[in-house]
This record gives sequence, structure tokens and C-alpha cells, in this order.
Amino acid sequence: MLGRWQPWHDGHTELFKKALKKTGQVCIMFRDVDGVDAG
Repeated sequence: MLGRWQPWHDGHTELFKKALKKTGQVCIMFRDVDGVDAG
């Protein structure tokens, strides 16, 4: 799952559940980016 996830909300949870049901596995990646607005 590629996304910003800021902030994590119920829509993200449903997307996660749908991806997990379809594929059996989910990888969520994130990184900290200095100098980027929070939002």
C-alpha cells in the first residue's frame, strides 16, 4: 500500500482489510521526510 497515511483513518483501515483479503499479505512502507509540511 503506497500512501501518505497522515493521519491514519477508517478509510485506510478498510483499504488495508480489502488488500489483505484479496492478496493475503500487505506491505505498508513509510519514511520520515525532513522539511515537508505535516499535512
